[in-house]
Amino acid sequence: MAFMKRRYRRYGQRPGQYTPWVILGVCLVVAVILTLVTGALLRRWLDDETYQKLTQGTAQTPPVSEPVRVSVPNINAYPFALGDDPADARKVPALSISLNTPEGEMLYTSAVAEYLHLPCKESVSLTEQMQAVSQQTAYISGVFYPSAFAYEYEPLRYAATAGDVALVREFLQAGARDVLLLDLPFDTRPLNEILSYVEAVKQGTSSLGAVGVAVPPEIAASETGWEILGQLLTICDFLALDLSHSDVEANGLPVAPADLLRQYDYFLTQYAMRPLLSDRQTALREELELRMYGNYQIFTAPATPMG
Repeated sequence: MAFMKRRYRRYGQRPGQYTPWVILGVCLVVAVILTLVTGALLRRWLDDETYQKLTQGTAQTPPVSEPVRVSVPNINAYPFALGDDPADARKVPALSISLNTPEGEMLYTSAVAEYLHLPCKESVSLTEQMQAVSQQTAYISGVFYPSAFAYEYEPLRYAATAGDVALVREFLQAGARDVLLLDLPFDTRPLNEILSYVEAVKQGTSSLGAVGVAVPPEIAASETGWEILGQLLTICDFLALDLSHSDVEANGLPVAPADLLRQYDYFLTQYAMRPLLSDRQTALREELELRMYGNYQIFTAPATPMG
């Protein structure tokens, strides 16, 4: 019996047998080693960008806020000057109000104009006049001459652009529905500068109103005209065809209004461009009225500088 008891006590775990905990620990060590070796090989074989994508995933690009596109109706806008009798606004379907002259003089006074130390028409208050006129009409379109391109030095052009944006923004906040940028230097400045300017105005005015660009017909009909018009329409809300200098031929003879409209019918139709004419072009205005043309704008032509 003693012999049997001694044999029983010696019976136990056989040599070479491991517990589950030991096996698990060995697996963990092997996994760590494999991870380190794989990482080292990937770093050696792959470029930094690919390695980062595999190990950290693709970085999320922050969303870029696109400018809010504003729907623009067809209008028949006639010239009106702030300071005139507001009751006269009821005589026409829509108003075309000039903000400034090509030389940069504001045709009213306002907080922004005073801040920028611009020459102003002191007798006309933007806020008071727009409040009175807005009660008499359903649509006001502004005509604005940019000042930024008067500067070759880029930092000054940037500062002047900011001033232009502030003026356009103020006018829209006062009650206008759209502002048309007139006399952009398509023939003297690179297209990217003009596009950057228009984009700055559009971004700076947010959804306060529509921003349009007046394009001369010779630019629209040029070899690169389709590209210029297409790129502008990706930024601004509408285009106008500036016919204010197109009613005479090279020999100085007048062009029949019907022929003029026929000549540029493709652009007016294909790009839904708003014909823009000055208040001096009475024959062209009468032709548009006779046709009951549904979309045009007349602005007050700037005074001719004294020679």
